[in-house]
Amino acid sequence: MLRDYLPVFHQLEPQMLKGIYAGAIIAQRPVKYTETGDVYGVATVIKGAVKFIENGVVMTLDVNGDLVNYATATGGPKILHFTEELPTILKAKDTWALKCAEGETYPRGIILQAGDEFVTDNVSGTLAAAGYATVVDGLLTLSTTSTSAEFAAYPDTLANGAGAYHFIVLK
Repeated sequence: MLRDYLPVFHQLEPQMLKGIYAGAIIAQRPVKYTETGDVYGVATVIKGAVKFIENGVVMTLDVNGDLVNYATATGGPKILHFTEELPTILKAKDTWALKCAEGETYPRGIILQAGDEFVTDNVSGTLAAAGYATVVDGLLTLSTTSTSAEFAAYPDTLANGAGAYHFIVLK
């Protein structure tokens, strides 16, 4: 089947994201791009010779208004990359991500607020039970300690039954 030859990406299922209701969505800000070395300001994955931004990357705005990986020190808002799948013949949520296009990459992001909830498998680390997460290089990094934690986390599953984690924004 054709689907067997498509790249597979991490998924994100919004549970309760207040930014969707309030219109706190970033859609027309570019990702910071450095031509030398083909470097993007947010976490990317390479599939073949192409770079993609997967759902679940946590970004913020830099002083120039470009999207970069979120870091606590920046003080900017946490922005969750979430681009819904495009309607296609193949209804496969795990085969879609945003293709990077040098200086013309515009991901859609939802500004996170305390209490927001979502489920994703785009994480670094594992937890056997409830724990916490911080953002490291744009990715949610799981931990059992609450020191500087920005998210509560616990094991969950995606709609297709794949293992994932449920996150609640703490601050």
